[in-house]
Amino acid sequence: MQTVSTLYARAFFDTACQFGANPDTLSIRLQAGTTPFTNPAQRFACTSVLDMIHLGLKQAGNAPIGLQTGINFTPSTFGDVGNAAMCSPTLLRAAELNSIYQRLNQQFGRTRIEVSSDTASITWTPFMEDPDFMRPVTEAVFAGLVNVARWLLWQHDERVRAVHFRHAAPSDQAPYQAFFNCEIFYGQDVDRLEFDPELVTKPLNQGHTEMLSMLIDRLNRALEDLDKGQSFASDVRKCILHLLPEDRPTAARAAVLMGLSEKTLARRLATEQTGFRDLLRQVRIDQYKFYAKQGLKSQAEIAQALGYSDQSAFSRARRHWPREV
Repeated sequence: MQTVSTLYARAFFDTACQFGANPDTLSIRLQAGTTPFTNPAQRFACTSVLDMIHLGLKQAGNAPIGLQTGINFTPSTFGDVGNAAMCSPTLLRAAELNSIYQRLNQQFGRTRIEVSSDTASITWTPFMEDPDFMRPVTEAVFAGLVNVARWLLWQHDERVRAVHFRHAAPSDQAPYQAFFNCEIFYGQDVDRLEFDPELVTKPLNQGHTEMLSMLIDRLNRALEDLDKGQSFASDVRKCILHLLPEDRPTAARAAVLMGLSEKTLARRLATEQTGFRDLLRQVRIDQYKFYAKQGLKSQAEIAQALGYSDQSAFSRARRHWPREV
């Protein structure tokens, strides 16, 4: 079953609500219960997300939900895949990494970048053949690619050469023209973005080789977890990451996010030969390595980002970490 991450599904949900769709009926269609997106480790079936999007389109009078969702995308929407893009030396490398690891965020389809001497293009191959049913997702993918690329280039008015969509033209083409700022073709044989080849090899100001290597290791582990079927411990780690910036994470708070009792959480972790404190310690160590390589936070800011009450508590905890950290 193809699935999407909580952050990716929520991006469509929030945009549909911004256009006037009813959040309660969207939640029902998504089969997410009354409190959707509480659990950051939850994944949603692509078919359920598509059904939710189309209900949103119906309720919002066919507003450009897909396009606006893509415009709202930021690198943080994509977790470590977005972080890897920010650390990439070029757009080409960022696009290649997105193609490899995009399944962590969405399994609606796959992108592929091709570069020649006179043009560069990204082709989108969705898992569903009906181009008009896939239209909002395809629009979000292309708008997101362009939006993130402009962000990485620090050129927010960078033009695309052409956009090719397989689906039929929308009734109001003005928002699409305003955003892409290029010729848009509808009813085409393939979904494809075309742009200048010089852009893909242009060095990115925020490229960071060491951080990128660390992120690729994390992404490989995440992809392995996804392909094997995520362990319960992996889901708890995601909840810990979600809680870290807000407050000191506890097993009780993680259990609430996952809709479980604290005893059930402990019992299920025990079956995988681990516990909440062990996972919290490892997540904090991994995040510390990330922040230290990034070099943007002071030790006090890192302590806060890792959920410690103050820098002194952080310093005491570090005495029990492995020496190589």
